[in-house]
Amino acid sequence: DIPDITYSKANNYLIEAFGRFVELYPDTVLIMFEYGNDILNSKELIRTLKIENNVFWMPLMPRRELMMGISLSDLVVGELAHSYFSYGVVHEALAAGKPLMHKRIDGLYIHSYPELYPMLYADSIESVYQGLVWAYNNKHEVVDMGIKGRAWLNKYVINGSVSKILTLLS
Repeated sequence: DIPDITYSKANNYLIEAFGRFVELYPDTVLIMFEYGNDILNSKELIRTLKIENNVFWMPLMPRRELMMGISLSDLVVGELAHSYFSYGVVHEALAAGKPLMHKRIDGLYIHSYPELYPMLYADSIESVYQGLVWAYNNKHEVVDMGIKGRAWLNKYVINGSVSKILTLLS
């Protein structure tokens, strides 16, 4: 039985979806970072699902070191409970040129930019699972998504907002 626990970022969606995913692709791994309020609950859910051998935990580390893990990832999963456009994991994944899966309700943000960065939408166990399966079976498209995400970041954030701020400061 899976414990009924509320997770602040819905990491349980990822863990439960990965539990199903690993049945199809047993040689895959999930790398999780020991950040946030749900670490103990997440570890318990991983034990309950008997996927400990497929999940690796990275200890707390500086964000610059965390970027090394992101750079080695095939897919980066962020916030699944609430719709956000921008936060650390989003910018880190985009900067690393890695495809991103998270919850983003486009209608809330479409007026902020002429286009939004590419991503896989997920907000449930089923949508995470479907996204994982799609990403695994469409590796070229996923790599392309990461490249396009990095180009979006360069165009709208680095060459846009950051350049304007640097100009104002100089």
